[in-house]
Amino acid sequence: MPRRLSWILRPGRLRRERIGDDIPDETPYTVDQILEEEFAKWLQIREQRPLCEMFAALLAEHFGLSRSIFIHHQGQDETPETLCSRGATGEMVQAVLADLPTSSRQSRRLKPHVRLEHSAYPEMTWQFSCEVDEKQGMRIVGIFGTRDSLPLSAKQQCRLEHWLGHFDLALQNQERIACLEALSYTDPLTGLFNRRFLKRRLDEEITRASRFSRSLSLVVFDLDRFKQLNDHQGHLAGDEVLKIVAGLLNQTVRSIDIACRYGGDEFVIIMPETSLPNCFSFTNRLRSVIFEQVFRPAPRQETTRTSISLGAAVFPDHAGDAEHLFWCADMALLKAKEGGGDRAIIYQPGMGVISPPTDRR
Repeated sequence: MPRRLSWILRPGRLRRERIGDDIPDETPYTVDQILEEEFAKWLQIREQRPLCEMFAALLAEHFGLSRSIFIHHQGQDETPETLCSRGATGEMVQAVLADLPTSSRQSRRLKPHVRLEHSAYPEMTWQFSCEVDEKQGMRIVGIFGTRDSLPLSAKQQCRLEHWLGHFDLALQNQERIACLEALSYTDPLTGLFNRRFLKRRLDEEITRASRFSRSLSLVVFDLDRFKQLNDHQGHLAGDEVLKIVAGLLNQTVRSIDIACRYGGDEFVIIMPETSLPNCFSFTNRLRSVIFEQVFRPAPRQETTRTSISLGAAVFPDHAGDAEHLFWCADMALLKAKEGGGDRAIIYQPGMGVISPPTDRR
């Protein structure tokens, strides 16, 4: 650079640096930079509760909103759930839950921007509502306030709305990821968990049962003569029967049991904290429930009944790992099929016709 030109540019450069030094920390650039760093963290959080807790701490630190309540609300008939309460008394939380603010639906043009609204509660100054899922009526309601009741300036309100917009985006991101995970682990025909989810949960439940020295039962069953049903009434009729069986299965299992469709007409049930006698009692009850069901796959087709064959094995009585436990239950199922079907068999040593996997106990 020519020496004369450097003399011209250098004072301006130095003057710009001196002006930059005088910029206070609360400038929009600094606030946006903080928001950008925090927003990257928000996108990594997969649950609503920790995200609300983190956001409440940031509201107290950067806006002085020391009181905040976050509520999850799904539909008019569902009971609201408190996700986070920071600096608010129990009476405040109960008052908010008893009189939940109405949803502030924004037009599609304004989304995902979230606007602040004045709160109806004297201890809380502001409130907002994020529509997480419009079809299910799911939303997150946030109510903020300060202990000293100092109002926010217009500039602070603008910044807060900017933060709320990013918070809304993080909530929407969580919902989309949850939907994708549900699709990846759900059988599209029956609505039960699929084979991929079965493998993951069985490993987890075996580990938990081993750690706490508890029993775990695994039940495998399929429909007897299901191929004949498909050949006689068609595959659509067979699909309808599978849906009905899945519904009956959901009604019969406990809330802690995991019902999965393994493939075709084969189903698997993971039953935590279930001993051998209780497992045998359940298999016979499920067999009776499905046999008593009258199936009419289509209005113009004839009614039919179907039976199931079940095989079961219990951890740690029969196996010490997930792979061997499934093999034992499968061998018991083959034994039930060999006996003509419509029966439940508990695994016994010597049932397998091939060498089982190595027991890694």
